[in-house]
Amino acid sequence: MARRVLTTLLVFSGAIHVSSQFNSAVQCPQSPDVTGYVSIEALNNDMEVERDRIQSEGVESALSSYTFTLCPNQVFDAANETLTPVLSGAQFVCGATGSSQDSCSISNGQNQVLIEDSTVAGYPIETVGFAGVTFSQFGTSAIAGGADSTTTVILNDPTFLVSTLNATRLIFVLLYSRPSFSSR
Repeated sequence: MARRVLTTLLVFSGAIHVSSQFNSAVQCPQSPDVTGYVSIEALNNDMEVERDRIQSEGVESALSSYTFTLCPNQVFDAANETLTPVLSGAQFVCGATGSSQDSCSISNGQNQVLIEDSTVAGYPIETVGFAGVTFSQFGTSAIAGGADSTTTVILNDPTFLVSTLNATRLIFVLLYSRPSFSSR
């Protein structure tokens, strides 16, 4: 059976109020007043722990949204591990406000972000958001969809740094957005 992917891409601008505290979040090295993440491995680990809790306690125990703060001035290397959102409503926010000026970059890797079907019955991955995140040096795509269900990806103040501007290197169809592109 052929796998179908239906993905909606929305882009918004504006500040986001951020508050999150997970086990692998740390005091950010270059911004001690911010608690956040410094690796994709830590992000994936905390999401998996929460997903396992939801599976154990029931879908009704899931929160409507989860905010994962990315430490400012941090490069998240996707060469060895892809960011895999497993929570519906997961928001990945650069720094305290979700601004691209805080320089949170996901770099390297074939697919830097891979959104797949949920492994928890009755708990689809409906939305995933990114605020102020830069996607650079990706192979096939910055954000790839491998889900049978519909997922909405929300981008707020994104930046895409691409070496070759072609359709296979862009995420989904960027007809509805005004992201920043820079050729390197």
